[in-house]
Amino acid sequence: MAEDEVQTENIDHFIDSLSKKSMPALATTVHKMGQLTSAEDSRVSQLTEQVLKDPTLTTRVLQVANSVIYRGLTGQVNTITRAIVLMGFTTIRDICVSMKILDEMLKKSPTQHLKNVMAKSFHAAMQARGMIHKVKSGVREEIFISSLLHHLGEMSVLSRDDDLSRKLDYLISKKGLSPDQAAKEVLGFSFQDLTLGLANSWCLSDMMRQAVRPPKNISRPVEAVLLGEELSQVAGLGWDSEPVIEVVDRIADFAGLKPEDALEQAKQVADYARDVASHYGADAVKHLIPPSNYTVDTAARLNIITFEEQPEQAELPKKVMVELDITPEMIDAALRKVPLPSMEKLNKQAEEAALKKERQQPAQEIIGKPVVVAETGVVAAPVADKVDSTLHLEYMHKIGDMLAGKKVNVNQMFVLILEAMHSALGLERVSMALLAKDRKTLTAKLFDGEVSEQFKNGFSFKVDTENAFSYALGQAQPLWIGNEKTPGKEYLITNPIVDTLGQGGFFIAPIVVSRKPIGVFYGDQRNSSMPLTDQQFINFSMLAQQASIALSMMKE
Repeated sequence: MAEDEVQTENIDHFIDSLSKKSMPALATTVHKMGQLTSAEDSRVSQLTEQVLKDPTLTTRVLQVANSVIYRGLTGQVNTITRAIVLMGFTTIRDICVSMKILDEMLKKSPTQHLKNVMAKSFHAAMQARGMIHKVKSGVREEIFISSLLHHLGEMSVLSRDDDLSRKLDYLISKKGLSPDQAAKEVLGFSFQDLTLGLANSWCLSDMMRQAVRPPKNISRPVEAVLLGEELSQVAGLGWDSEPVIEVVDRIADFAGLKPEDALEQAKQVADYARDVASHYGADAVKHLIPPSNYTVDTAARLNIITFEEQPEQAELPKKVMVELDITPEMIDAALRKVPLPSMEKLNKQAEEAALKKERQQPAQEIIGKPVVVAETGVVAAPVADKVDSTLHLEYMHKIGDMLAGKKVNVNQMFVLILEAMHSALGLERVSMALLAKDRKTLTAKLFDGEVSEQFKNGFSFKVDTENAFSYALGQAQPLWIGNEKTPGKEYLITNPIVDTLGQGGFFIAPIVVSRKPIGVFYGDQRNSSMPLTDQQFINFSMLAQQASIALSMMKE
């Protein structure tokens, strides 16, 4: 049997193992979505049904639809059906596939190398998508997913968290082998070959295949994918570095821009990528995407070094970044030009932290308890975040089951959402309030948690005057009053609000139907005066979104 035939057989066997054992759910989902086309209305219904089965996916798709990337194109989008109508079937399908793949790759314990690959892939996808504008609907998202999955083979193997993936990571991160060299040594074939095999097996696009193994004459979308990939590989050296300038010059020629304008656009896209990464499920790696103020000096402070591969080890000499376990705090310090410890010391700290983590009890057991800092003996404040992630997920699944039913009982939906806000998020007082017919007054109808009669009877506010509730309804966006990250909103806390609710921060999330706010959810921790947390706000907003989805579905 010829060597090529043996290699093909090995790849096919490995793909079969990946699809059936390592990530069967992902393989099935991607294959199903890849087979959907926009040819029939029934396909739109099938896609909507698949998305609505997963409440978390539903919320994140809507967050992306309402993000800065699509703002102005779509207006306020509150349902998956509306998102498909406004943004196109292919766009929503590819966004869903992207999210599912990112979730799968990052759900275990990703190594620093895998995080870097994921960050660069997401960054490349955003850059490539931004290079082309005058194309048919859906092409930009096909460019996005083709870029995102450019290293699908490598990501699929390294995300397994087994002996095989650890050996490959060791060869790449510690021994300095290129990913394809390591793959050939351990697997007998390259990651590039594996990516092509997975693309065929999972019915992924021709554009993706052509980007992995370009033909002689490439299309503009494929060229955008390749340029985005090149830029993502060198951006970590600093936006003012020579390798970045070289790639940006070619991007400028491609896009018909001045080099300085192309560079500014690339830096702006990098910032956008960091902003929307969480919606796609890439929150764990967004700090590894170089922000617009990331320079050669920043890279030097992070101890990122480069070396040349020997010609006999690669077809063309190229610079490769040595892996380092980089944290958000390290990047922030480098951007602020605060001195960092040496590479040796950082590695030692990382090893000590990993060892310490293994010895510690699970985090759930210490939430809310005082923590003694061993080095100083000082008793730190208790952990304030009261979110029970497992319970929150259970509630999201319950809500998803209700949404998937033929009829949605709105009152039961509201009660379940309030129960989740109190029990899973730890919010002490929660309520749901609706606007009067004249839309001038907002009055609470349902409550959960530790609420007094005074709170219940007094929760009625005028919204034809300026206050926190009228502001949130006008913006049709969740609002966190008292958050230090969004200062300048103190004027919205009027005397009637203080008299009824008391002093302190609180959450408001509008209930929006057909782009029209009809009420709000409210939550606080006034009884204990415990500070509200970012995670509480994210989950509170997510739960409130489900009510808007349910009501919009009923209207349709």
